[in-house]
Amino acid sequence: MNKYTIVSTLESIVKDSIIEIHSSGNYPIPEGEDGALYKNNNGELIWEHYGEDFKVKDLDHDEFSLLFDLLLSNKAITFEEYSHLVGCLL
Repeated sequence: MNKYTIVSTLESIVKDSIIEIHSSGNYPIPEGEDGALYKNNNGELIWEHYGEDFKVKDLDHDEFSLLFDLLLSNKAITFEEYSHLVGCLL
């Protein structure tokens, strides 16, 4: 897994904005569960999920997979970006 490339790619997608993430119930999180992907005051990429903040650089393979799926289903990334990110997990 190439975490550096994953984090760099996600940082370039987020830039200085907040990406809102909503569940449609198709994933192992409750339908309507809201989250976000953003940079904190220290410039670290954070995934707000289950009401908690997780540093993206500390996510494991399964958490990255879920995040990528959610970003794609929320149209925050293209299928091309999704494929690139999934390829970095191998």
